[in-house]
Amino acid sequence: MTKLKSTIAIAFAGSLLGLPLLAGSCTTDPTNASVRSLERAGKVALVCLGKPGSDRVLRPLSDCNNQRRETNADFGDGDATHLYALITLETRGEVAVVDVTSKESNVLDQDTTTPGETSLPVGAQPVDIVATPKGTAAFVASADVSRPGLYALPEALLRPCESDSGRCDEPAATISSWPACELPSLPGSMVMVTDPADADGNVRESCDSPYAAAAEGSIDAEGLGRQKLYVTLPRDGSVVVIDAQTVLDSPPGTFYLCPIERTIALSGDVGPVEQDIIEPEPGCAVPDPVVPRPAGAYPATPAGLALVQPVGGTPGASGARLYVADLTAPKIHALDLSDPCEPNEDEALSLLPTSSDDPTRVVFTDRIAVSGVTPSEKRHLYAIDFMDKSVMAFDVSDGVTSPQPLRAANAELNPFQPDDRVRFAAAPVDVMILQRDDPESSGSKVTPLGTECDPRKDAVLCSSESTECDLGTLYRPSLDFEKGAGPFVLRGVFAMVALASGELAVIDIEDFDSPCRGPKDDSCGGGADDHFYSTGEPSCGVVIPHQARDGTYLLSNDDVGRHLPGIQSFPVLSRDDGTVIPEASGPSMVAFGPDGKLAVGGDVVEVVAGEASDDEGVRNTLYLNLENPRVHQADQDWAVTYQGALPGFQDKVADLRVGEGLFIDSTGHFCQLGVQSEEAVRASLAADPDMTPEQIDEAATRLADRVFIAEDLFANDADYWDGASCSFQECRTAFGPLETPKSTRDLRIVEAFEDRLEVAGPDGLEADFVECCFPTLIDYEIRPGDEWVLTGSASGFVHSTIATPGTGECRPSCDPRLERRTSRVRYVPGSDGAEIVPFVNALFSFGIEVRGEPLQRDMAFRFRTQAAFAPIRGQLTNEDRLSVQAQQIGYIQATDEIFITDGALEGVLLVPGDLVGDIRQFF
Repeated sequence: MTKLKSTIAIAFAGSLLGLPLLAGSCTTDPTNASVRSLERAGKVALVCLGKPGSDRVLRPLSDCNNQRRETNADFGDGDATHLYALITLETRGEVAVVDVTSKESNVLDQDTTTPGETSLPVGAQPVDIVATPKGTAAFVASADVSRPGLYALPEALLRPCESDSGRCDEPAATISSWPACELPSLPGSMVMVTDPADADGNVRESCDSPYAAAAEGSIDAEGLGRQKLYVTLPRDGSVVVIDAQTVLDSPPGTFYLCPIERTIALSGDVGPVEQDIIEPEPGCAVPDPVVPRPAGAYPATPAGLALVQPVGGTPGASGARLYVADLTAPKIHALDLSDPCEPNEDEALSLLPTSSDDPTRVVFTDRIAVSGVTPSEKRHLYAIDFMDKSVMAFDVSDGVTSPQPLRAANAELNPFQPDDRVRFAAAPVDVMILQRDDPESSGSKVTPLGTECDPRKDAVLCSSESTECDLGTLYRPSLDFEKGAGPFVLRGVFAMVALASGELAVIDIEDFDSPCRGPKDDSCGGGADDHFYSTGEPSCGVVIPHQARDGTYLLSNDDVGRHLPGIQSFPVLSRDDGTVIPEASGPSMVAFGPDGKLAVGGDVVEVVAGEASDDEGVRNTLYLNLENPRVHQADQDWAVTYQGALPGFQDKVADLRVGEGLFIDSTGHFCQLGVQSEEAVRASLAADPDMTPEQIDEAATRLADRVFIAEDLFANDADYWDGASCSFQECRTAFGPLETPKSTRDLRIVEAFEDRLEVAGPDGLEADFVECCFPTLIDYEIRPGDEWVLTGSASGFVHSTIATPGTGECRPSCDPRLERRTSRVRYVPGSDGAEIVPFVNALFSFGIEVRGEPLQRDMAFRFRTQAAFAPIRGQLTNEDRLSVQAQQIGYIQATDEIFITDGALEGVLLVPGDLVGDIRQFF
């Protein structure tokens, strides 16, 4: 797991003397307290500025870099730049200016006459802030219930005397210092969109004006076109377009209505969504088709925004669009911005958030983020499911028409996670997408953006003498794994998710190093020579797009540690009393599949013909399935128990009516808990061409679950026996005591329903006699027939059984995503023992060979798994920073840092882009 050290850049540490509460001899010691000037930090805008008073004050963000300066007034030879973070402080109604470049006095003090670092006052409840591309001005949206509006902060007033000596004679700014205007409703999110200049560089002052030359000193003089503010008005269900320069030109201290140029009333109309079609198969049940979330008209409540710039980065060109999340409509609106002055909602590009787990659920979204065009020419949008607290991914590449969340390929490999979203242990708060690379060079050549790692054996290595080489070889993992492709080498496109737990999670989108993460053989396609210099991790699913990124190498060795999912020790077989059965004396567990490897206690052992050995000889063995290593979610204890009791039936009682062949428990939930009947087994085997009807009947009878009567007999001296048609001794002889029961306590389950079972009574016993021995509601267990049951201490017993729609019989679901969701291990008796039937579920592959000691109920193989999949996590909290309530997450490309604002007292955190190294903190 990522461990980030913390170096704290203290904004202000004042000394407050503790005054005595009572006069006299009792006094209190002085208390030192850190005054935190960045309380309830919210949204951030970044500006890059040069030396005050120079002719190069306004600079694009690309002019700033990660070079640090000693003080906030240090501009080197005069051409250096400083990067500033403008941060809204929600409860104070202020904007703080933080000099990210300066080593000291980072939080700029706007009023030295007031103790502590003071900020720029704006309207109450500032909910968003944006800045022009070259920093001419920043704009703040205030959700003050009495005065909702926009405030413009000109560059000339951002830096105080300590950074800009030309302002030392000016008074501190007040709320009346800013150009401002009033909005018709409380604002939400805001984004700046460029109305591009024409071919001659002219701009239109308003959407209804002709093109004219840009005015000196205006935002237009940045040379990028006219800037428009797109502001959401959640209560009105609309987005309004306001000219930024017009707001900036407003006389300071006035508060007229904002000049709204265009209003886009968002449509809450949503159409039907595509439904999954599950084909019927022999022996399984097709789930009852559900009515998906209803189509119709919903009220629109715009939330988060995500701006798409077209290829080439020219705002306003064909392909520009704005996505708008919605808190009350199951829709992510798409606004066509081909002409930013004439935006329109494009229904063909709108997205429809849904849930494959529960298609009936109406899914709302709040925070969204969109990528640029990736090296593979794809574009993706990520959205947070507001109610489910999960993250969905959408393909919004040009030409893609599917409006629903992306579905995972081979979802059956991890049936414990939904196939259309990523869930975390903590709720996601915000999401952003970053693309980062680490260019390498060889001679005069520098690797282009997106150069993939090259593991091919015949690739030409690069050296200082080479004139021609394969640049991708520069990213190969080194032999000691200290350099090159690995979990913390974040080269590629990734979704970063801020979690409510004070952590950062990472989702892979396009990992440039993924070709070098996997086996060295041909198991992932191509020839072995194509993967010769890979990491050797034994999985083709180390990196899977739109799934959680691993936080370790999927290996166990002295260089990287013990991280290959495996078992703590070889499985041990024991009887129900705990007596261990040696491997050679009883049934054995053998791994199923081609020869491979198994991690045991962190050491990797060879498995040949399903067997592994150590100093004690041949041991019980299995494989952990690693096609998608994320399926191994937790280290836990496992038991594979012969005829083991199914979980979920403890403390339940039922009405036994042997004469009617019924076992009734209205709260039994027999299908939900995975009961398997004789008819269910017969149906599953009916399609096997190698089995005769007689063999199918025999297997169905043998494998069907049993009801075990766990009720003890009335005591021998109980009054009940005085008038009963049976005696205590007769019943005891027939069924045995509960401590040493006879097989007659097992009732074969012929058919199962949710609330009842059809059962066959004990052979040779009359129904009246059975009911006489057990005349009341009885305690019971459900146990398999000739099967073993796999249960985990955390995972429990898993299955895909459902009630057949219409008729109600318990059957496995026909949903192919659930085909590996099973815990039943079968075997087939043979003439000289047992034929091994392979057991393959999402987690394990093995079989059980029956030999030596005969099978006994509750004998079990026990083992413990370890080194479960560990997703990468950036830890934001530590001993001094116990809680971080993330509000916004973003990326500072100039410094390769991720910023997180804290909604409490921790201010702003700057985390290295690869999550490795020191955190910078400003508070």
